[in-house]
Amino acid sequence: MKNKVGKTDQANELDLFLSSNYNELTKKYVTTFRLETSQIFTTFRYEIDVEETFHDNQITFKLIGLKTPRLLIPGGGPATFEKKYASLKGNYIVEIIGIDKRKNVFEISISKYKIKVIKTPEEKFINICIQNFLK
Repeated sequence: MKNKVGKTDQANELDLFLSSNYNELTKKYVTTFRLETSQIFTTFRYEIDVEETFHDNQITFKLIGLKTPRLLIPGGGPATFEKKYASLKGNYIVEIIGIDKRKNVFEISISKYKIKVIKTPEEKFINICIQNFLK
């Protein structure tokens, strides 16, 4: 049985949501990187299979494909991947490598209360969205 796929009106294939929040339990700031497909799946909420590396100030997310959710509960929505890092501060290079080997490289700056995009690629297949921590 084929899975029905719907598209949003966005031109890019993925959205990268960056947010920073304070974790009361660990007493640290946590930066969340969340990837979502622009495609809406009607049967399941798939997970994006990603190889993640973090070396020095470079974070790389290499997309492998989609995988079925851990719980096979029916429901629609985009495929997602989420990674949280504690206590990031400074400038970082974020590289996202698509399944087709295309690369998007962003430079971001992370401070205690703010995430700022410094540089974006000319030809993007990813939208980047920032949600800053409000004190």
